[in-house]
Amino acid sequence: MTPKHLARLFSLLSLALALVGCITAGDKVDRDKVSQIKKGVTTRAEVEALLGPPTHVAIVGNGTRLMIYEYHETKVKGQNFIPYAGAFIGGTDNRRQNLQIILNENNVVTDYELTDRLSETTGGAFSRQEKRK
Repeated sequence: MTPKHLARLFSLLSLALALVGCITAGDKVDRDKVSQIKKGVTTRAEVEALLGPPTHVAIVGNGTRLMIYEYHETKVKGQNFIPYAGAFIGGTDNRRQNLQIILNENNVVTDYELTDRLSETTGGAFSRQEKRK
């Protein structure tokens, strides 16, 4: 291989590693926007204007609906890419957000709850452990 080909290969491998370093699903839930939701006042249309469409909507009963917003993010730690050792010392930093909003039969918010959990997995592929931050 020529130096030019090696440089291209190195660039492509670097790009691939950078792309694999973080995985997300859903949209982040903004706490400031959630704090604008008022029980007994805010409507479904106002929630969707504020936060966008929910990840899921479920009919609970008697016309009551449950709107769910979810966000998951996993960032791979750099130690994972150390040859051989990465399988034992690597890990990830994780964030999981879940917002549940209950609407009455008139599509008005009656209750909501936001959980925002940070955790870390350590130990690589062979002795994986998860702990909250």
